[in-house]
Amino acid sequence: MGLERRVGGRRWKNNERRAPAIYAHRENLTLVRSDGACDDLRWLGRGNSRWLLKEALKRLEQDPTVETRNMKTLRGHTVAQRELRIHGKYRILFNVDLERRTVTILVVAVKRHNVLYVRGQRFSACEDRM
Repeated sequence: MGLERRVGGRRWKNNERRAPAIYAHRENLTLVRSDGACDDLRWLGRGNSRWLLKEALKRLEQDPTVETRNMKTLRGHTVAQRELRIHGKYRILFNVDLERRTVTILVVAVKRHNVLYVRGQRFSACEDRM
């Protein structure tokens, strides 16, 4: 028998996969967090995670496909299509579905020098986190 936990008033077993958390639903954009991104945000702490999500929503609701200094398309990356830089050291890797107007946050990381760290571990782009 697996361990159970309560999330949003519903019981979840450890081996049962949750539906992605919808963080924000605007008239022109839906922002969805993957399970891995939820864990990444939890690792960063409550204050940082709320601040990061608020900043990400503010920047992504305008146009998530625009190329700026802080928002880039990743070339040859297996995990995500795009990267958003927040406050210099934080990186949010996400995918954009233009047909459904959905932005899915896949990874939240901290960049130190030239290396990405996710939950304190060096991030390898080859690992499967979706």
